[in-house]
Amino acid sequence: MTRNKHAAPARGRRAFCASVNAASLALINAGIPTRGVLVASSASMAWRGAEPQPLVDVGHVEEAAGGVCLTVAAMPTIGSIALLEMSHRLHMDYFDLVFSRAMQGCKDIQAILDAAVREHLAEGWTQKLDS
Repeated sequence: MTRNKHAAPARGRRAFCASVNAASLALINAGIPTRGVLVASSASMAWRGAEPQPLVDVGHVEEAAGGVCLTVAAMPTIGSIALLEMSHRLHMDYFDLVFSRAMQGCKDIQAILDAAVREHLAEGWTQKLDS
């Protein structure tokens, strides 16, 4: 995996992730070639008793609770990470768990975007054939 360092604001992680995902869709829609689809997701850690529970797509409630929030922007198909930001300290024993949940979120979002693009393209072709 290649890792590049970029700064991102610590506030508004959901808005940041949504903006990255929307910008990727806009680039695809415009026909601009890219190395891969950049998607973003966030993950956090909650505790259920003594067991850690990783969370994906962290919302305001989880952020306000003061727990750690890990934001990842990545191109999962080519194994590239564009951004990795953590809001608080996290013990290394739990980092892989939270990171893998954020990366799974990126893969899931990429699959959703891919399906939406394919559906959009299929609709465009059917409209051309009907004309």
